[in-house]
Amino acid sequence: MNIDATNSTRDFPPRLPPRLAVEYSGLSPTQLKRLRARRAIRYYKLSRRSVVYCRDSLAAYIGARAVEPLGGRVA
Repeated sequence: MNIDATNSTRDFPPRLPPRLAVEYSGLSPTQLKRLRARRAIRYYKLSRRSVVYCRDSLAAYIGARAVEPLGGRVA
């Protein structure tokens, strides 16, 4: 998934509440929660129940998991 191409028509703030983080990343709320528990992505705990995610951290996490096509050409 190419985050930049997918969401180029919408500007996302640097700190994303869970609903926007799901929309931005394409991950499910459960996947985000697991990544948070593993500390695989940066997040901010604003209160006991309030969490926001770092947009750049989500993009880096997804970008690091890109699988290049055989032949090295991207369509």
